[in-house]
Amino acid sequence: MLSFGVTVLPDPPYQRMIELMKLAEQHGFEYAWTYDSHILWEESYATLPLAAAQTSKIKLGTSSPIRGSGTRRSPRAGTRRCRTSRTAGW
Repeated sequence: MLSFGVTVLPDPPYQRMIELMKLAEQHGFEYAWTYDSHILWEESYATLPLAAAQTSKIKLGTSSPIRGSGTRRSPRAGTRRCRTSRTAGW
């Protein structure tokens, strides 16, 4: 059996994102995702609980932007930078 989902941009105002997720639920979508990028859009970890309070069946989650788009850094790069900073005494 196929499952269908929808991805909703968390552009301001966040109420529009919630409205679209509610609409998706009403039309039978099983999943609703929003992007996880605090740099480009509203903070998804603050808005998803608001959407959960206004929906009942749809499964909510986050989706990261395409790897290499510049909005996320590799965990290795962060670890390397932290290690370098500590070694250098920064």
